Order: sequence, then structure tokens, then C-alpha cells
Amino acid sequence: KAEYEAEGIDHSMIVYSDNASVLEVFDKPKAGIFAFLEEQCLLQTGTSESFTAACHKNIKNPNYETPKGDARLTFRVLHTAAPVLYTTTEFVPKNKMRLPNELIAAFKEASNSALKKAFAAVEVPDSKNMKGKCIKPNQVKKPRVFETENTLGQLISLSVLEAVAIIHKGFAYRASFADFVADNNILLKVLGAKLEGGDDKTATLTMLERLGVPKEEYQMGSSKIFLRKKGWLVIDQYFRSAMANLKPLIVNLQSIYRAAKARTLYLQFASRVVRLQSLMRRYQIRKDQFKKIELLRTFLGAVATMKLCLFQQRRTLAAIQIQKMYRGCRARKQTAAIIRKAKMGKLMRETRKITLAGVSGLRWRRVAHHRKEQKAAAVIQGLYKIIKAKRILNDLKREKKENEAAVKIQTLWRGYVARLRLALMKYLTPYAIVIQRHWRGYRVRRSPFYTKHATLFETVRKGIREDQSRLLLQSAARTFLVLHRLQHVTQAAYTMQ
Repeated sequence: KAEYEAEGIDHSMIVYSDNASVLEVFDKPKAGIFAFLEEQCLLQTGTSESFTAACHKNIKNPNYETPKGDARLTFRVLHTAAPVLYTTTEFVPKNKMRLPNELIAAFKEASNSALKKAFAAVEVPDSKNMKGKCIKPNQVKKPRVFETENTLGQLISLSVLEAVAIIHKGFAYRASFADFVADNNILLKVLGAKLEGGDDKTATLTMLERLGVPKEEYQMGSSKIFLRKKGWLVIDQYFRSAMANLKPLIVNLQSIYRAAKARTLYLQFASRVVRLQSLMRRYQIRKDQFKKIELLRTFLGAVATMKLCLFQQRRTLAAIQIQKMYRGCRARKQTAAIIRKAKMGKLMRETRKITLAGVSGLRWRRVAHHRKEQKAAAVIQGLYKIIKAKRILNDLKREKKENEAAVKIQTLWRGYVARLRLALMKYLTPYAIVIQRHWRGYRVRRSPFYTKHATLFETVRKGIREDQSRLLLQSAARTFLVLHRLQHVTQAAYTMQ
């Protein structure tokens, strides 16, 4: 409405729906839902039940209803789009710890520096923020799936349909002349409404007149054009028919443009391919040249290395020959010097012997006698040690023989004792078994169980003795028959012979 008045548009034909009574339910001073909610949040004992009870008692508005049944935590508001049932379970707890915007603003402008600094970073919420609401087309979260009833319910609850209806009552299209010209540039060119040097308002008015849009379907403002629904449909219909007529031309232009663009791209690609091929050939040629140069350098290096090796070999042989000749010369000189020294030493020793022979002859005799005595003592000690070692060896051999004899005697004695024990055990075992058997039988016969069943055991024992007797008689009879038959067979054999 303010926009219409600013542009000088007559909007007397538009009928607006008034929702002031619905807003009073929420925002009426001291008698609205927000006022009672703030009151309960300021109280220490405020609860959601007391908030709901205060609303039921004090709000007298036809758009506010108390639900039937248990209404301690519910109330209904009749909105413009549809009635909505509110549940107040968390209204007070969620708003109780929040400071009012007026109090925060007062703290931020306080004269106390500490209080002002404490609330400097706190921002006052903007009550004019606009939030968008997304419409969910389905509950399964899949693309291209639309649930008609669910989507329609969301549109009704969000008052989208009512907003569209309100827009259709007034001017559905509102845009500046420049935007209108930019949006309908094709129609302006087709109709010839855009003149060189003309302004956008004149071009817009010329276009509407040539399209035959009724004057009651649009109004021209100071800077904007306002179109009603029917006027916009006329423009849209003409635009669609013009685009249908221009479609073959558009298709041809698109094909020509695509062909030209494809040819340009092909030529660019071909030139790049040719350039790439030339660079690759150049690279290959340079690579081959570098390989040849590298092979040539390797060959020249090998030749130089071989020459250097041969030169080094000849040099080594020459050095060895020189060293050999030098060592031979040096050895000959050293040998001659040694021979001269040896001759001089021998001559000096002979001279010394001759000199000392007369002076120390007696001393040499004593030394020789002492050496003979030491040699004789060493021989005697050696013989004594040999005799002593032989005696120790004989003692060890005799002790070994005695030990072996003792072990042999012990072995024989243990074997004899073991055999004697075994024979005694074999001899006494049957008697021990008989004694044990009689003792066990005696104990069994003395037991209460045997006494209780003595007759039965006696019958069993008697039967066993009879069976043994029968078996013995049968065995004797079989033996007699076998011997008798053997005798007859033997006599028959003798007779046949």
C-alpha cells in the first residue's frame, strides 16, 4: 500500500483482509500472549501451566479459543489461513533465562563502566529479521516425489496461498521501467517499440499499446510499471506465440552458431595438434643428436682411457725395472760391506783368543769341570725321575686290576643273591597263594553276607564240583576212546604190512 501511494497508483479497487484481531491475540499490551509469557518468566514460581491459565482467563478475543478436554497446556489461535493448536509445555522454561531486549539496551548504555563493559559483546536481537520457510514435497526424502496433501497443507499453514490471492487482487507484476525493458527486450524488438534515444517509460507504454493490453490492467507510476494478472497474461501469451514463430529461425541460428563454434574449436585443435607434432619431431631429432653426441663422447673417452692405461702400464714396467736395478746395486754394496765386516770380526776374535789363552787358561778349566758336573747331575736326575714315574705307573696298573677284580666279585655276588631270592620267591609263591586263598575264603565265609546266603553258596559250590567231576570223567572217556581207536588203527596197519 505504501509503495502504491509513493508511485501515485490508484489502489481503491483492491480490498485488503485485516488480521489486526489475530495480532492482538499475541501482541496486545498487558492482555496478549507475549505479555503473559513475559510476566511468568519474570516470576520465580512461573510455570507453563500458570501461563496457559492466565491466557485462558484474560484473553477475550474471537480468534482465541480454549480447546475442549484437558486444556492446561494447550490453546488454539484462529489464524487467517487456518486454526493452529499450540502446546505450551516448554514456553516458560525456554524463555525464562533470557533477558528482555529493553533491559539489555539499558545495560549497554549504562553509566557504570563495569556493567557497560560486561554487556558490550551482547547483541540486541533484531525484531525485523525475516526467515524463509522451506516446503518439503515428501516425507521419504527422495527427489521428484510430491505428496499433494502434505504440500498443500504446508502452503495453507504458511499462508502462501493467501499471499498469492492478495497479490492477484492487486497488481501481480511490479518492476522498474529499466527491468521491464530488460525482461522483454525480444518483444520490444519484434514490435519495434524500442526507439533510438527513447526512454524506458516511453518504450514500455508503446509496447503495451501495440499489444492491446487494456488500460485498466496496468498503471504507470513515476519509476515503475504495475500490471494486473490479465495484463501480464496477455504479454506472456504474445511472448509465447512470438517465440513459437521465431523457433525455426532460432534453431537455424543455433545450428549455424554451433557449427561455427565447432569449426573454430576444430581449427584451434588442429593448429595445436600440428604445433605439438612439430615440437615432438624437434624433440625427437634433438634427442637423437644428443644420443649420437653422447656415444661419440663415450667412444673418445674409451680411446683416451685405453691410451692412458697403456702409458701407465709402460710407465709401471719402467719403474719396476729401475727399482730392480737399484735394489740389485744396493744389495751388492751391502753384501760387500757385510763380508768386510765379517772378515774383520773373525780376525779380531782370533786375536782375542790368542791374547786370552795364556792369561785365563786355569779359569777355562774350572768352567769346563763345572759344566761336566752339571751335566752328570742332570743325567742322574733324569734317570731318577724315570724310575719314579715307572713305579707310579706300576702302582696305578695294580690298583686298576684290584678294582676290576673287586667289581667282578661284587657282580657275581649280587647275581648269586638275586638268583637265590628269585628261586626262594618261586618256591614260596605257591604256598603264599594257597595261604592267601584260604585266608580270603575264611574271611568271606565269616562275613555276614556269606552267612546270610550260605545255602546258596553251598549249592553253587556243589554244582561247580559236580561240573568239574563230569568234565574229568568226560576227558578220561575221550582219552580212552582215542587210545582204543589208535590201537585198532595201529594193528590194522601192522596187518596190512
